[in-house]
Amino acid sequence: MSQARKSSIQQVCYWIGIAFSVACIALVLAGNTSAVSQLEHTRMPLSWLLGILAIVAFMAAEYFDRAEPDRTESEFALGVLQTEL
Repeated sequence: MSQARKSSIQQVCYWIGIAFSVACIALVLAGNTSAVSQLEHTRMPLSWLLGILAIVAFMAAEYFDRAEPDRTESEFALGVLQTEL
């Protein structure tokens, strides 16, 4: 998968996580109103579901993050050996 595609998937997952987090908080705050209480299920509240989906979206965004290590292990080992000499 190309780096540009990974970056765009990462951005989409991040913003989906943000949207689900805001919706989760809004449902929790509005949970005592009659309109929102009709949407809530007794076993699995909608706010919990949105919270879980937000966590999964943030984890997917971290998975597709294209951060590369600065140094390889061999470069690191050579750097340590040179500083010890």
